[in-house]
Amino acid sequence: MTIASSSALDAFFKNNDFSSPGTILSLILVVLVGIFIFLFNAMAMRRKQLDIKIHFLSVILNRRRQIAAELDEHSPVPETSSMAARLACDAIAADRIAALPHDSLSPALIDEYRKLGEALAQALPECRAELEHYNHLVEKKDSRWFTRLCRFKPRERF
Repeated sequence: MTIASSSALDAFFKNNDFSSPGTILSLILVVLVGIFIFLFNAMAMRRKQLDIKIHFLSVILNRRRQIAAELDEHSPVPETSSMAARLACDAIAADRIAALPHDSLSPALIDEYRKLGEALAQALPECRAELEHYNHLVEKKDSRWFTRLCRFKPRERF
């Protein structure tokens, strides 16, 4: 099998004239298309990973808001769906819950709320760093033509 493929490869190179302008232009076009596909896939993968991290934060915030509503009926609700507003409301709710007397509250809910807070505190800096890196790549002057062409847009900073 190796002999057949190497002989087919030898035949290809022997029968093609790589000095003709058409062949050179075709090879350049193939290389440019390959580079474009590589760059697009790299940016799309980075955007997908960022979206997964933002979704993870969103799930944590939603659960913490549910628990805060069960623990304190006056817990704040974010005015908008932006991540910054949701994080601000979560901080206010955490302060309100910390001020409540813990002996009258469900220990299981308090423990889950605390663990979710630790997970949020651990995931938030990593997500923010990834967000800044992605937004930097999208807004970079050198690659702005590429990101506009492929419709990559910066994500909300929080």
